[in-house]
Amino acid sequence: IFFRSSMSSDIEPFVLRAELEHDDDVRGVSDFPILGGGVLTASLDKTCKLWSISGDKYECTKTFVGHTHTVFKAISNGEAIVSSSFDKTLIMWDWESGNPLNFLHGHEGPVSCCAMSPAGQVVSGSWDTTAIIWSPEGTPLHTLKGHSKNVLCVCWLSSDQILTGSGDRTIIMWSPNGTKGRTLTGHSDAVRAVKEVPGLGFLSSSNDTTLILWSMSGDQLQILSGEHTNLVYSCAVLSQDEYVSGSEDKTLRVWRQGQCVQTIPHPAMIWDVCVLDNGDVVTAGSDGKARVWTRRKELADEALMKKLQDTLANQEVNTKVVGGVDVTKLPGEDALLVPGTKDGEIKMIKRPGHPTAEVYSWSAYEDKWTKTGDLMDNPNDGATMGPQELNGVKYDFVFPVELNAGSGKFQLGYNRGENPFVAAQRFIWENAEQGIGQHFLDDIANFIAQNTDQMAQPQEQEAFSSEYAREAARLAADGGTAAIAPKEAYKQLEGQQVAYSSYMQEAMRLEEEERARAAGGAAPSAARSDAVYPAAQYTTFLQPLNVEGAAKKIKELNAEIAEAHPEAVLSEGDLSQLETMLQSAKDKAALADASIALLRKLLAWPNEKRFPAVDVLRFMASHESGAQQIADPENVDGFMPPLWSYFEGTASAPEQMLISRALANMFTTTSTLPLVVSAAAQVLASGKGAMKSKNNNARQAFAAVLHNFSICMAKDGGDVEVVAALCPVITEFLLYEVQAPVTLTLCAAAGTLMHIDSKVANAARDGCKKCFLKDCLSGKTQFGDPKVMSTAKSIIEDFFNE
Repeated sequence: IFFRSSMSSDIEPFVLRAELEHDDDVRGVSDFPILGGGVLTASLDKTCKLWSISGDKYECTKTFVGHTHTVFKAISNGEAIVSSSFDKTLIMWDWESGNPLNFLHGHEGPVSCCAMSPAGQVVSGSWDTTAIIWSPEGTPLHTLKGHSKNVLCVCWLSSDQILTGSGDRTIIMWSPNGTKGRTLTGHSDAVRAVKEVPGLGFLSSSNDTTLILWSMSGDQLQILSGEHTNLVYSCAVLSQDEYVSGSEDKTLRVWRQGQCVQTIPHPAMIWDVCVLDNGDVVTAGSDGKARVWTRRKELADEALMKKLQDTLANQEVNTKVVGGVDVTKLPGEDALLVPGTKDGEIKMIKRPGHPTAEVYSWSAYEDKWTKTGDLMDNPNDGATMGPQELNGVKYDFVFPVELNAGSGKFQLGYNRGENPFVAAQRFIWENAEQGIGQHFLDDIANFIAQNTDQMAQPQEQEAFSSEYAREAARLAADGGTAAIAPKEAYKQLEGQQVAYSSYMQEAMRLEEEERARAAGGAAPSAARSDAVYPAAQYTTFLQPLNVEGAAKKIKELNAEIAEAHPEAVLSEGDLSQLETMLQSAKDKAALADASIALLRKLLAWPNEKRFPAVDVLRFMASHESGAQQIADPENVDGFMPPLWSYFEGTASAPEQMLISRALANMFTTTSTLPLVVSAAAQVLASGKGAMKSKNNNARQAFAAVLHNFSICMAKDGGDVEVVAALCPVITEFLLYEVQAPVTLTLCAAAGTLMHIDSKVANAARDGCKKCFLKDCLSGKTQFGDPKVMSTAKSIIEDFFNE
């Protein structure tokens, strides 16, 4: 696996020297110049570590603990150490004691990257689209605003220029006083890394699989391409004409004079790469290991090299990485007798009787084919096409997804026409507890886009230029030809009896607006007669109690708890009172003392058994006489604890929906309204669990609670602190929600909060801006349900286009 090109006989190949381990992905690696061969590593495990050489081996000298989330990068100029994190902060550290010297606050999003000047100034880049220049002491000096998407990389050149690279595909040059200079275009996807090439210029790498060499003034000198097969996350510089790059394709590639001269496979994707002062190279792997590579053969660790070779030989290789082939047409092992034509060339064979195809790579240095893995099925083969149900929701596609080596497979649901970034964000929230972090957003969205395009149409078919055109072609499959634009798609279907999709409805609206403008008139405005905000009426759940069904269920549950909770079993007297209590509640009559005692006893049952009693509370809360009994000081301590258990995360699945419905109903009566408003902090803090429920009805019920809070707060005298807490909950819920009724309820909540000029509306607008509600809604304006699309557009126009 350690290769050298035949045209590079004067270059010694890199060999494995050491492995430096973290408990999770290693996200960043940097040299630590004060220690010869010293390495700084940053990790998903929330720590950074300093490694030094003891004898010929590496050992961890210090572990820096202080961040509350992923550490993306740790850097040093030989004095202080600075780290940047997903927790929106940077920390300056004393490297000798390992103690923090200063916490740097200023970014509104995760701090994805940082770099230092020789004088100790720091520049940091963030997902909030800005970069900040800090003094050596940590004081913010200048905020650099110019990118439209995440800032993913920064570099402080020896010429004292600053470079920032972004998801918007550009690199911007800045002066150290914050003045914006030239904007460089050349990459066709996000710019992931930028590094200085001393005496020449700088090097960048991108999600577009290429590297670009630039002059110091920003002119393109050379494009390095054709080798990496996936996102190139990182690059580093060995000399003016020799570079290294690390990629999602699990390879480190060494470039010399524009040619790849060595390819080093890894068992995991490479997040970052750096060059040490002794010429060694360090890679940061998603398998929790940083690997040190050296050209000094005497320092190679033979045992580690053998272990790595065995790991690579046994791992599966995704066919997408090598092009996708028909395994039945692969040659046999005789093909390995033919030498490769260049270093890193891939060849696949199928031995008779071997269960899978095998992947080999040509090593020009060793003059032989080396096995690098077994071929696995294309991910599309494991996907199911719809409608398929996942977590109670139907999707057009359900994909198996494996993001980290050894992390196991997850399932991702996606509907045709849905914004891939919205689907990706929903997937991240749903699997956050399993370690799927925000840093996967771009990768997951790209995966969705690539795979749904491949599954939706044959490989030889020309790609459509828009989703409208693709949908039009699908609807006109009985004779229509592929359209190339919304207008053309509309023309193909005009006059036909077609059940128009949301794509086509939007395309026709655009066509109508274009015709109006061409005729000199104003484009038709969207009708607002059916606007969902501002809302004035609380959402309620008034379904009557099913006395017979509830009594039967309670008796079944009573028998089930007899063994484990004998003290909770209903007595014969209780059972004789049961239907009386239920009938009184259904008739909206005041409950007798015996019925109140019985209801309190039912509400004290184990949480997975008490949901029928919670439904009684739900109905009682919908009318004043029942609400008065709930709020009675003598009863409230017995009635309310089951509702509060939701906020503690102990409610059972059936209870989630019923508790939210009960809370929604409590807004409608003067007796119980103070109870639910006083618990606003607990209700909103429980939001993440509620919005991740697999039950559509449970999510709809919690959305109703947020909706009712909005109406309550929009009235005079609303609590601005409650409003400030409502905004991020509504936004987060909207970010991953795909069901139109739930989405509309949440849009109504947001629009109602911001609608009427008041201190509450002003607080709501400020809060929604801070949590990027506009960005969230933008993803819903082009895809999906037409009413959701129009409502999202209306909110943006009404409150964010100032």
